[in-house]
Amino acid sequence: MLSEKTDISVSGLSQLESGKTTRVRRENVVRLASALEVPEAELDPRHCAERVAAEATTLVQRRLVETVLSLPPEDAAEAEQILAELSSRRKRGSRA
Repeated sequence: MLSEKTDISVSGLSQLESGKTTRVRRENVVRLASALEVPEAELDPRHCAERVAAEATTLVQRRLVETVLSLPPEDAAEAEQILAELSSRRKRGSRA
C-alpha cells in the first residue's frame, strides 16, 4: 500500500491526489517518487502539464490541454471520468 511505503496517511494521499493539498513537503515528494519508482519531476504538476502541452500535435489537442488545466479541481475530476470513458470506448472499438 502506498501509504505504508511512504509513511503518508491515506487521507493525506487522497488530499494530494484530489488537489486539496497543494503544498507538498520535499520529504514527501522524495518518498512518493521512490515508492512509485519515478523521477521526482514526474510528480510536479507543472512539469507534467508542460510535457503534455509540448507533445500536443494539433491546435485542438493544445486547446484541450489548456482547457483541462484551467478547470477547478471538482470539474477536473469529472473531466477525468469523462475522458477515461471516452478512452475506454475507443480501446474497445479498436479491438473489434
